[in-house]
Amino acid sequence: MPAEPEGKKQLIEAGKQIFLNGKLPDGESISAKVRGDIRLQGSQYACANCHRRSGVGSSEGGDQVPPVFGKALFSPITASLHDTYRKGEMNTVTRPAYTTESLGQVIREGIDPAGRILSPLMPRFELTDNQILALSSYLASMSITMPPGIDKQDIHFATITTPGNESVREAMLDVFNTFFRFKNAGTRGEKRRAQNAPYHKAWVYESYRRWKLHEWRLYGPENSWQAQLNDLYKKQPVFAIIGGVGKGNWQPVHRFCEQQQLPCLFPHIPLAPSKADEDFYSVYFSRGVNLEAQALTRHLEETIEYPQKVIQVLDKQTAAQSAAKTLRQGLAANKKVKLIDIEIESDQPLDPTFWRELAAKHDHAIWVLW
Repeated sequence: MPAEPEGKKQLIEAGKQIFLNGKLPDGESISAKVRGDIRLQGSQYACANCHRRSGVGSSEGGDQVPPVFGKALFSPITASLHDTYRKGEMNTVTRPAYTTESLGQVIREGIDPAGRILSPLMPRFELTDNQILALSSYLASMSITMPPGIDKQDIHFATITTPGNESVREAMLDVFNTFFRFKNAGTRGEKRRAQNAPYHKAWVYESYRRWKLHEWRLYGPENSWQAQLNDLYKKQPVFAIIGGVGKGNWQPVHRFCEQQQLPCLFPHIPLAPSKADEDFYSVYFSRGVNLEAQALTRHLEETIEYPQKVIQVLDKQTAAQSAAKTLRQGLAANKKVKLIDIEIESDQPLDPTFWRELAAKHDHAIWVLW
């Protein structure tokens, strides 16, 4: 298959930025109007926010947001008695296939190829001909295929575990395996229905899948984790990564998920990667110990009334070092606090004798253990 010309790639990339991020080639945000005179501007009005990143559309109340991926947009919609009966629809809106010109008309004026006026929910965007061409090229490049990790029978999930959390790992896997077992057992014969679905119900029954869980257990140094993940994903693609347990630096896992455009949902980790909220595919419970350090900074500033020592005990793990740094920066200007760091080895035994000797050296102190 011949490679696309460089100019075509740049055009598609420009359209991608408009669709996903609402950004024009010059870096400015897209502008639009609603209700004829209310001006809007900003990335929150990007096409993907309503039509979704996949382009398959969505719904808002009683309003339908139509699909805009290539085949759906640039093919005509015709009324088929079989399809409408099969899907239980009372009527079907028809229209000719879109062209670049008619796409420009619907985006700017809200009039589709059949001459219908779109809902007021659809903004009227202010895009040039070149920007319309870029957006059209990107939409034409989009296609809907079966996502990785889904076949005709199963939908595959993975959970990632890193070294050093054996008891937590076993507890998490026990919960997941129990849930997956109940999920697959508590059905009403969906597997048989999927195999023998009547024509008018095939679109419902054939979507059933069994859930399968894979543990992706990482070993060795953190700088080898991304290569391990690439190998695991190549051997068994998954639809999403769920949960997971990590003690060290989660950044290699986060980077892998973003590069593969793979949902990575709610891992149990002490520290979320920096700037994680700027990415899309990874979702965390919180920012972790850095958030705790910021909350502790605020609490100490509000409650300490006289000079006092604050002792933070930390090991060399990434999370502990980051939290200690955050607290140190937060209390740097507080003249009432004398902050002392005590660094220990990660495998050092913390028995009662250790704490008694440490407390004897620092009487009447506030202790923070990372």
